[in-house]
Amino acid sequence: MNVFFVTLWTHKQADNFFSMTLLYEKENSHLQLNRSGCITICSTMPCLKTIRKFPTEKELMNNIESYNEQLNRLSYEKNFRVLNLPINVHQLASDKIHVDLRYQYRIFNSIIDHFTVINDRFSPCKTKDKKKLREYYNRNRII
Repeated sequence: MNVFFVTLWTHKQADNFFSMTLLYEKENSHLQLNRSGCITICSTMPCLKTIRKFPTEKELMNNIESYNEQLNRLSYEKNFRVLNLPINVHQLASDKIHVDLRYQYRIFNSIIDHFTVINDRFSPCKTKDKKKLREYYNRNRII
């Protein structure tokens, strides 16, 4: 699985990056990526750790919101999914960057839920097999 951390990009830069990445993945025998909506990218979570380019928390959060909006628009154009993780600023650790340990399960569960739904839609499994997968998922879900 390829994971890319991208921030502070313009819409055009993000568009170019995703176009090149999708083309590379599709051309390198990843046939499953040719199906509609088979790629998921997580939206950027909140962050309150300011930097020189964004000296206030408000400017930083506006940039993150703008990026996520552009990512959503781009997902329609390039036919990929966006997973919005259920994390807010009150769930950040004291460093203002990372998610507090008490809330990290929310990220894990959101990812599992997302791909469980997608697998249920696209999976040719029999109903019995899907029940077993659902039971396995429920046993391993963090509460």
